[in-house]
Amino acid sequence: MSDVPLGSMARLRRLAFKQGGGGDAILSFGVRIGGSLVTFLSQLLIARWMGLAEFGIFSNAWVWVTLAGTLAQLGMASSTTRFAAGALERQDLAGVKGIVIFSQLAVFAISLLTTGVIAALVSLPALALTGGQKEALLIGCLCIPLFAQVDIGKGIARADGPAWLAYLPSFMLRPVLFLATLGAFHALGLPINAPAAVWAMLVALLLTWAVQWGVIRHHLGPALQGPPRYEPRAWLGGSWAIVAVDGYFMLVTSIDVMLVNAISGPEAGGAFYAASRLAALVSYVMFAISAISSAQLARLHAAGRHDELTALVKKFVVWSFWPTLLAALLMAAGAPLALGLFGPDFVSASPLLTILLIGLVVQAAAGPTKFLLLMTGEQNHLALALCGCAVLAVILDFVLIVQFGPMGAAVGTTITICVATTAMVWLVRRRLGFWSIIGAR
Repeated sequence: MSDVPLGSMARLRRLAFKQGGGGDAILSFGVRIGGSLVTFLSQLLIARWMGLAEFGIFSNAWVWVTLAGTLAQLGMASSTTRFAAGALERQDLAGVKGIVIFSQLAVFAISLLTTGVIAALVSLPALALTGGQKEALLIGCLCIPLFAQVDIGKGIARADGPAWLAYLPSFMLRPVLFLATLGAFHALGLPINAPAAVWAMLVALLLTWAVQWGVIRHHLGPALQGPPRYEPRAWLGGSWAIVAVDGYFMLVTSIDVMLVNAISGPEAGGAFYAASRLAALVSYVMFAISAISSAQLARLHAAGRHDELTALVKKFVVWSFWPTLLAALLMAAGAPLALGLFGPDFVSASPLLTILLIGLVVQAAAGPTKFLLLMTGEQNHLALALCGCAVLAVILDFVLIVQFGPMGAAVGTTITICVATTAMVWLVRRRLGFWSIIGAR
């Protein structure tokens, strides 16, 4: 890539980061940590402003947005990284422009259709939703196309350039704008309830999308000149399996919140959502490793450099596991204190937080296995395995929530993560010939 004339983004990568990607990982981690702190602060504020029930309504609406927005991307938020990185490697600028335009238009059309379907379902009298629940979900429907477009932009930016810059808009700018908008509502004396919080998120997504595409056009300008070339069958053919993969990962972090809200009520849903967001804090090291891994793994695999690929994966596994384990132990020890920041009613979710942390530690022990399988052309096998795990997640969560309430949701989610991680590690061993697990030779 040293001779690719892609402007300042490529030069920034060459000058700032070495082959191992350590600097990129550190900056990606910093972006994620900074964004998570702002997100955490905003969640603390709205939980205290709104109370447990309204916080549960907001969290339910937001997980619907994230799940629908992810599925509406047709897997292209991940596949654009692979296809655009390959096209850049070949100096195929027409292909780069084609995938950029096609991914935006295709995802926008599907997300609009998804928005209409969900809005129609929410309006059904049979669901017996309260006024606040229905209003929050309908406003959330407006967020779905913007959420999908921001994720597509992240995938395109990740194909060439430092991962931290690709993740900066969605993981740093969006929560900052969300908190600023909520603060403005509060300063104006407007009621801070679930619908108001979703309106604030809509404003944040719109501004984030505008800034993100301005940055992409600036840095990828030379690659977007000239006529585009479209290969929709190849792009969609390489993306369908990623729909299942992305759908699984969003489902396993969403279905528990949705079912707890539906079965146990908004109060239980709000407490469970707070525990799940705190548990997610320990996965930031894993996120930073995954952020820099996709393009590197794709290039090594495309070049046939299997030994280097194996060594890099094993390095990523070590980087993922030990910091995650330490963070999980600290979080479990301070669970009551951390949940108490949301309000006294949230402390009862401490056992849920501890159980959820177990699954994340197991997941970190395998490193960026999902990205490894996606970037090496094993997405079909991965999709089949994770489809089974998605079915397991729905069945386990439903049965266990009916029997044990939110505790059943935490146990079901953790079991599903452990089963899925085991399946991915086995697939790497079977298809690529090595064990992607901590401690394996």
